[in-house]
Amino acid sequence: MSLLDFQRAMTINAFANASNTDTPPVTQLKEYDSHELKERLAIYRNNTLHSLREAVKDLYPSVLATIGEDLMKAAAHHYIQQHPPNSAAMVDFAHDFPEFLASFEHTHAMGYLPDLATLDLAQHRSYHAQDQDPLTAEAFSALGLDTLANSRIAAHPSAQLIESNYAIYDMWQMAQGQRHDRLNADNPQHILVIRPQANVEVYCIDQGHFIFLSALKNRASIAEALETAQATTHGSAKHFEPANAIAFLIQSGFTAQLLGEQT
Repeated sequence: MSLLDFQRAMTINAFANASNTDTPPVTQLKEYDSHELKERLAIYRNNTLHSLREAVKDLYPSVLATIGEDLMKAAAHHYIQQHPPNSAAMVDFAHDFPEFLASFEHTHAMGYLPDLATLDLAQHRSYHAQDQDPLTAEAFSALGLDTLANSRIAAHPSAQLIESNYAIYDMWQMAQGQRHDRLNADNPQHILVIRPQANVEVYCIDQGHFIFLSALKNRASIAEALETAQATTHGSAKHFEPANAIAFLIQSGFTAQLLGEQT
């Protein structure tokens, strides 16, 4: 067995089956007696499980701050047993943890928790998204109003939109230590996560802005997106202002490219 083949085999055996004590180890390099082999494998397995649990905690800091160390450790442990990594690229690990929290017996009653985890994951995805300079205010102002209204956009690669029935932005702020007052967890919130430059930005936006940006991301023209947002929010407590929506579109760096007028 070549060294490369051995390393691949070790990755599959150790990481993908770290929680399975029945998985036979790769033993081609040296023969050990059964007792010593089990002890050595147990040490490696425990270290691997610890590293994977820490990776889950690092990926979901707001969840950790909200439910505490003990419950987070238990959730991460059960998650790893049910969803062992299938790749050595840890950047893609535990992306289905929010769905797991919705069914885990100790957290499924916390309806807000999967959405809070989704917010943590959105920041991770935004951070690792492709770099691209957003369209500048000057580029927008160079277009005529009719051309702009009929244009479609390509959203910035890092842009993540989240709609929740819970106050997950407020919970995220509390987890960050940015607020300490009481909050109403049942307050629906809409969020944009984006990294137009070096830093990931998290915005709490109203329903109208969320509908507007979502329509743009789905390749509606700017005029169509404005009309959709106005029609959907008509009669709501928060009045939709098209001028404010356009200003936020530019200021947030949501637009990576203008695709031209819709035909």
